[in-house]
Amino acid sequence: MNPSHPTSLPRVLLIEDSPEVRQRLRSLIEESRAARVIGEADSNGRALALFTSTNRTPWC
Repeated sequence: MNPSHPTSLPRVLLIEDSPEVRQRLRSLIEESRAARVIGEADSNGRALALFTSTNRTPWC
């Protein structure tokens, strides 16, 4: 894995009901450059809908 190439980074789907906490988590992840946030959801149901509508490959 090449951390300098964004598509090689692990993908993260943030699931948190608090918008403030979600934003802080996104900031921490983006600042660390250790993963790529691919979406956010405020509930499990919305996360599942987002995951199934946008995911083209299985998560490993």
